[in-house]
Amino acid sequence: MSGTPIENSNATPYWGNSYNVCQRSGKKCKPGTLVREWTGLWVHPDYLDRRSEQDFVRVSAEKLTGSIRPEPEDKFISTAISPNDL
Repeated sequence: MSGTPIENSNATPYWGNSYNVCQRSGKKCKPGTLVREWTGLWVHPDYLDRRSEQDFVRVSAEKLTGSIRPEPEDKFISTAISPNDL
């Protein structure tokens, strides 16, 4: 029996009974109801994850140079530190 496919000779194909499966929820859906998401998944419209607008923001190299906050000045301790201070 190894290597031989099992065939049902009495089966008749009925194309109107096929369902698609939502890749996010696992829900059965009628053909034509799934939509392709930006991640590449086929999902039901109720579970569609919209792409964030922040993904399309472009920043020039001039805006990337420098830091947002200025670096604080160094603070030096002028007195001796004892174990009790810690």
